[in-house]
Amino acid sequence: LPPYHITPPNYYRILRTSLKRGSGECGIDSPYLNERANSITSNMRKFVFFGGKGGVGKTTVSSAYAERCASAGVETLIVSTDPAHSTSDVFDQSFDNTPQSVDGRPSLDAMEIDPESETERHLMETKRALTDQVSAGMVNEIDRHIEMAHQTPGAYEAALMDRFISVMKQAEEYDRVVFD
Repeated sequence: LPPYHITPPNYYRILRTSLKRGSGECGIDSPYLNERANSITSNMRKFVFFGGKGGVGKTTVSSAYAERCASAGVETLIVSTDPAHSTSDVFDQSFDNTPQSVDGRPSLDAMEIDPESETERHLMETKRALTDQVSAGMVNEIDRHIEMAHQTPGAYEAALMDRFISVMKQAEEYDRVVFD
């Protein structure tokens, strides 16, 4: 597997089976790749973000990375905001808005944040916070402005970023949190 190769999500299981559990080795017949994989796993920060356009393999790579960390004994949480719930597909297990253990994988938990419900929750939370600060006569006007603001570019991302920060603040029990 060359270092520039992108593996599509449906081939994740093949990639995953090449990992030697608990051995500290990548399991790929390449000293260079084994060295790079070991270096990356041991030197990363607590919070790791995988981003990019749709279909480039973010879920594949982030899931393989999270599993790699967990197999090395690093308490790991993988967090997905993919509305297609691809992380559930990768691990053959359903996840929701709270961290859950991944079956058969010690040290690995996963959660899938539903972006639509998170955006709606963010909208309601913002409305509540502002309505507590203004007179009753202004509430309808504020609601109208907040509804309009949530239709603007970046509102969806702002809601998810708030949730990311919340997850980060509550991640004391994890050594590594991987955001897909």
